[in-house]
Amino acid sequence: GKWGVRGAIEVVLKDALRNLHSKLEGYGSRLICRDAEDSSEGLKQICVETGACTVYLNKEHVTESRVREQRHKELLKTVDVRVIECQSSLLYDPKDASLSTGFNGGHWGTLMPFLKGCKKQFGEPRRPNQRSEERSILSDLKGPEVWPNAIPV
Repeated sequence: GKWGVRGAIEVVLKDALRNLHSKLEGYGSRLICRDAEDSSEGLKQICVETGACTVYLNKEHVTESRVREQRHKELLKTVDVRVIECQSSLLYDPKDASLSTGFNGGHWGTLMPFLKGCKKQFGEPRRPNQRSEERSILSDLKGPEVWPNAIPV
């Protein structure tokens, strides 16, 4: 159609962001969205405006995102903001795993050696947090005295 795949993905993403915003409001918090030429500078600005001292980010697993995450950490360090990287999209971080020498194979030849190698090196993957634990964490969060400007989702 007129919008193609991009339009469909944007609809799903916007719906997810609206849902997140609504849930955060239930805990007295907000989702702050902005347009920024440089996401690291934009994130730094929001931290300065809110007085945030910690940023949690979900690690991605492609070269471009690793570079972006490193830039976020370096720039936020200049304003004394701690960055905590979370691992929620994969069971194991591929950069931490090592496969046996001589390994090669296609898709099906990659999954099982990787999974077996990770279990051997790191044990079983951790279980996700219980929702009650997450609700408790969210209930304890306190927002800034004055919320910064944001664009609507």
